[in-house]
Amino acid sequence: MVTKNGLIKKTAFDKYANIRSNGLIAITLTKGDELLTSSLTDETMNCMIISRGGKAILFSAKEVRSTGRSSRGVRGIQLGSGDEVVAADFFTNEDLKKSILVIGERGVGKQVNLKNFNDQHRGGKGVKIAPAGTSMGRVAFAQIIEPEDSTVIITSQQGQIVKTLINKIPKYSRTAKGVILMRFSKPGDQVVSATFI
Repeated sequence: MVTKNGLIKKTAFDKYANIRSNGLIAITLTKGDELLTSSLTDETMNCMIISRGGKAILFSAKEVRSTGRSSRGVRGIQLGSGDEVVAADFFTNEDLKKSILVIGERGVGKQVNLKNFNDQHRGGKGVKIAPAGTSMGRVAFAQIIEPEDSTVIITSQQGQIVKTLINKIPKYSRTAKGVILMRFSKPGDQVVSATFI
């Protein structure tokens, strides 16, 4: 489990084997924090956490020790002032040949090869994945592209959508801006989400 404030928590799956009708506590959240995502993982996998401020950190899932259901977890990424986690993904070493799609709030996006990121230790500040705050805006979406993914649908805050072929989106370095993937029909609009199909 990864939270918006950059905490990461790993709990054995069998701890959730007997879920009551009113549910179970899965994680304890501090004030102002929210659970962002959860995923099945194991000791062989890597974790990548991406922030809205354009930072990404890659580390082994082995660095996160397993804790009980009611714990709050440990620091996955050290965030700057006003920053928050926007995405987290888990993958094996064999997946390092894949790319991650990064889209900014202003509709600018790019692919970045996972092999451009070095292993770090959990709890660091990470490295730049996108120049957030420029023409790209803050990072709105980031996800690893699977071989079966052919198209991305991008959605704006005011309900506009566009559909783009993933193989038409160029690959750039971690520090490059990218290309325009979405032009907005209403002023002040911005990207809020995307999905692969």
